[in-house]
Amino acid sequence: MGRELPQGTTVGRCTVERLRERHGLSEVYAAVGHVGQACRLSFFHVDPDGQPWRRFVAESQQLGALNHPCLAEVLETAVTPDGRPYQVVSLGPGEDLASRLRRSGALTMPEALTVAQQVGAALHSLHALDLIHRGLSPERIFLCEGGDAVRPRVRLLDAGVTRLLDDSAAGALLGNPEYKAPEQLIGFSIDVGPAADLYALALLVYQSLTSSRPFKSDSAAGTILQVVRGTAEPLRALRPDLPRGVETAVMRALAKERTARYASVAEFLLALQGGEPLDESLDALVGGWLRSADAAQVAIRQAQAQADSKPSFQVVALNMGGGAVPEIVEDQATVPNTMDEVMRLAVPVEQISIGAARAKAETRAAPIGTPSATQSAPDTKSQPPDNDKTDENVKIEATGPLSVPAAPSTSASLSVPAAPSSLVLANSAPVAASVPTGSSPTDVSPSPASRSSQPMASHNIERLILLLVGVVLGFLLRHLTS
Repeated sequence: MGRELPQGTTVGRCTVERLRERHGLSEVYAAVGHVGQACRLSFFHVDPDGQPWRRFVAESQQLGALNHPCLAEVLETAVTPDGRPYQVVSLGPGEDLASRLRRSGALTMPEALTVAQQVGAALHSLHALDLIHRGLSPERIFLCEGGDAVRPRVRLLDAGVTRLLDDSAAGALLGNPEYKAPEQLIGFSIDVGPAADLYALALLVYQSLTSSRPFKSDSAAGTILQVVRGTAEPLRALRPDLPRGVETAVMRALAKERTARYASVAEFLLALQGGEPLDESLDALVGGWLRSADAAQVAIRQAQAQADSKPSFQVVALNMGGGAVPEIVEDQATVPNTMDEVMRLAVPVEQISIGAARAKAETRAAPIGTPSATQSAPDTKSQPPDNDKTDENVKIEATGPLSVPAAPSTSASLSVPAAPSSLVLANSAPVAASVPTGSSPTDVSPSPASRSSQPMASHNIERLILLLVGVVLGFLLRHLTS
């Protein structure tokens, strides 16, 4: 982390006034733009050549092309000559929602719903671009001052910033857990989608109406525990004057399971209105975006065209048959394969298909099969082991029926093992015995390598399972204790 920039320092097209806040991987300054407007200058302590920053720049270009009325205007996203990534956002006069709640307490229901409709419209458009905010909080909702017909007039800040910082510090818990959805705290990152933004929006509506924070503790660990297991007090217990429909909508959107929430932000906003139409000025501002009107669709398509590929994570698993390891393919390498994403896509050992392995074994055995199911074999002790044939890559050459026993045995008959024994590990070479030229089928004796193939396969599977369990437990412990 660098030193605090002194007042008057010029960065891009703005001038620094003072440091507003400092976090682990970012610093936020109050600044003045080149035409005198108030700005927010954010420095990010990330790799300017890394994939997270390149994706963030692409997302910022998309948001600029979208030109949404409820998203803060991004003036510049660049890197200083000394290699420090930064972004400048235009604000104008006003204050954030956190300051407003501290200063004057809870909002009236019309004010809270007006804020929710504007923030929801911005989130709805982000989701249409396959983007997720991930870091919604009162500090990132700016209430503008001025003569606008819609009051309070809202601008949403820091779209894409949370993901930039999370991906730049993989495995660390950044930001305030109080406003994160449960799946952001205990799930895999691939589970985090629009439902997480919906949850955070409902939490902000709850706080705006009650000036109360339902999930708050003296420690980060306590807050996480409340978010994951606690239950918010019913809304009408704190505000009895609220309609029951508002309480029902907010409490449903705060469900712990993301599948129990509303299907989209737009659906939640409709439930929040309770069938009441939007105010005329508010509808003119965001109604078309919420209803996906033609003008909004055109703007979304123009924004999508600004990036070479979708910034969101998309992954396809190929070559799943025959027990093969899935091939991870991303759309133009949009994001790195972090451990939780890879583990999410890993195929459990017990579910690996053995059809291809069994078919291959049957194909090889078909030309040499006979009506006899078993064959008598002489005592294996009568033939001394061939030390040159104990390598794992020894080849089978036989003219009669031959099968590998399920386990080392002194039995005189050789039986075909059960189907699960046909599992072939990707890194295992065929194990077999050799038959001398001119010998009859009954002279075949299993080699030590053949007799030990099944215990080796079982041992490898057990080691693989233990390894996977260890990796998952280690990741979860690191995630919860960070």
